[in-house]
Amino acid sequence: MAGGKRDLSRLGAIWNAFRARDIEHFPRLTACGGVVTLKSEDVLKEIAAATKNLIDARAENATDGGEGSRVAPPSEIMKAALERGRESLDEVKGLTEYQDQKATRLLIITTFLSALSGALFGRFNQVYPLPDLLNISDWRTLLVVASYLAFSLFLLSAVGGALVIFHATRTRFKFPEPDPSNPERELAAPKSHLFFPAIISVRPSAWAESFLGQAPSSDSLQPRHDLSMRYLRNYIGESYLVAAKVADKVRYLEPAQDILAFALRSLLVWLILIGLVNVLVAPTPHPDPSAPLVDKAPSTAHGKDDIEEQPTLPSKAPNDGGSADPVIENEETR
Repeated sequence: MAGGKRDLSRLGAIWNAFRARDIEHFPRLTACGGVVTLKSEDVLKEIAAATKNLIDARAENATDGGEGSRVAPPSEIMKAALERGRESLDEVKGLTEYQDQKATRLLIITTFLSALSGALFGRFNQVYPLPDLLNISDWRTLLVVASYLAFSLFLLSAVGGALVIFHATRTRFKFPEPDPSNPERELAAPKSHLFFPAIISVRPSAWAESFLGQAPSSDSLQPRHDLSMRYLRNYIGESYLVAAKVADKVRYLEPAQDILAFALRSLLVWLILIGLVNVLVAPTPHPDPSAPLVDKAPSTAHGKDDIEEQPTLPSKAPNDGGSADPVIENEETR
């Protein structure tokens, strides 16, 4: 049993995709006075019970006399039923492939616009860096901040929408787990002749025997007399299961499209804002890295005119005792 609403909100879709929650939600049917999600196993059991009598009736009328007798060709009614069952399966498979292709186109458009806007944002960030503008409190600063906010909304919405699309379209299969305590299960007939999980859950011999029956001669085999009815039952069951998977996928793709649409609107607003910023706001000046650096340190060099003459001290001559005493000239001795 699984709960939840049919209409999934945008934030709910992003949150479920972030947690990698199982998308199985349909078919939603009434049971025990409420609404429940019917599991795949329950679907197959209910369809098998509804077609069981039909298989028994075909087994009684398809041969000339019991097990091992000649296999009668399928009647025209049976051939038409098989064709209609195959058409139903092809139709629902075509629907899920169409949804995958549409989701892929949305992702391609989002990727292209994200790359283009990312290059444009890099140039915008160089000309109008946000940290340098936070100290200016006027309408021009608010215009630049609004541009950054619009681009952030676009980026978050684009990533969120892509995450939801990937979560809805990724491959999901419930691979069979071997049960050592019940080896007879691998020898039983496969539950389906169409999809690989049911095929690989049994041994190769059991898969081959699901097509064959005992021939009139004890040492030979022939196709099963009820093989056409088995395929008809598989067509009916698998068509129902694939249709439920299409509904599960669309349940997530609808909010994903809304999220990407909001991202495109945010991108359009951002383009308008950066156009206004380029017209109304002057670019933030930046120093030219190629300009030569000017040494502002005080110069220690002096010119010849700045050199101040120092007074010459009288020279000293050694006396007889070896000490250096100043020699003082007397004007009378000149």
